[in-house]
Amino acid sequence: MLFRLSFETLAQDGAADDGARAVVDGQPAAVQAAWVETLSRMIAAGELIS
Repeated sequence: MLFRLSFETLAQDGAADDGARAVVDGQPAAVQAAWVETLSRMIAAGELIS
């Protein structure tokens, strides 16, 4: 639940672009790609249950 609330707060008001990418800033491209995929899946799952 804490992770979900953190994600929702991060994603509000367009802050996801800066905040979400900052989490993996400086990480290898593979880690960044995995992070983007994880966020994409979370967003898609949220749209399915909404």
